[in-house]
Amino acid sequence: MNDLFDRRNHLERAFELYDAQNPEIWELFIRFTGQAMSRGYKHYSVNGIFERIRWHTSVEALPASGDPRVEDRDLKINNNYRPYYARKFHEQFPQHDGFFRTRVLRAAL
Repeated sequence: MNDLFDRRNHLERAFELYDAQNPEIWELFIRFTGQAMSRGYKHYSVNGIFERIRWHTSVEALPASGDPRVEDRDLKINNNYRPYYARKFHEQFPQHDGFFRTRVLRAAL
């Protein structure tokens, strides 16, 4: 059980550091979640939001092919951060608590 707690703490710290260093990801998370809500979704997949962020940062937001700036933007988003973004969204927007379905963290049991 201690290993689960240590892993959770490590992931949580890694998420907090990543989130602090990449505020644009949180802004996109809010933006794309809002778009899903505006289309009438009562629940949506955090996986879908992550893939939408990846598409945006790797295709839509980049300059045209051949531009040297394209090679400079190699944004990586760890899938392990998905539950942390979902929980952060629920905490900051409690009126939408439950929009993302989350599980109880195993280390919290």
